Amino acid sequence: MVEDFTLAAKLFMVSGKLPGLNEGFCFYQTPSGEKVNSRILAAYLTAATIENLSKRGALEYREEELPVIGGKLPILVLNRKTTDGTGFEKSLLEKLDKEKNLIELVKDLIGGMYQLPENQLLWLIRSEFPYNDYTHQVEVRVLFLKRKETQWIPEKVNPLVETWLPQVKPVWEDTLRLPWLKTAVRDFNFGLSSRKASPKDND
Repeated sequence: MVEDFTLAAKLFMVSGKLPGLNEGFCFYQTPSGEKVNSRILAAYLTAATIENLSKRGALEYREEELPVIGGKLPILVLNRKTTDGTGFEKSLLEKLDKEKNLIELVKDLIGGMYQLPENQLLWLIRSEFPYNDYTHQVEVRVLFLKRKETQWIPEKVNPLVETWLPQVKPVWEDTLRLPWLKTAVRDFNFGLSSRKASPKDND
């Protein structure tokens, strides 16, 4: 049932139709075909999830300042109240086995070293949609070569986008207005930078 999906999964599915995602490098293809900035998408989906879990009473957060060389760094500190949840929400809560700031949480969610660590976090969200049910292999031609690539199935995606977009767009707009969003994005990027592999490293 569609109601089994988390807020992050619904926002991910309709992300091509949402504002605020087309700044900078926009190479990440959304399920509906538009291309967006994957780093901004991953950061905003994480922020929306934190706010949603807070409203449910599953976690608490507060803003603090972390002493660093040359001054202080604003950070978001999180503390879970329950591990109840599904999908990406459960993954996030399980990583909060102790009080952590968002930088630490992002590092733990991503786990290993990746050249595009933000895509690894997005994979955690998109994996709520069973691979064989929502995507298929399509043969495409690039210059004189043929290759197969994984694409979303429009017949599965479009009805979800039509159903979910009116439901979650107000939540998205609220996310963009969160007073701590800039702090969260900064923390998120610090977490990503510590999980970014050099080009010579293997994922």
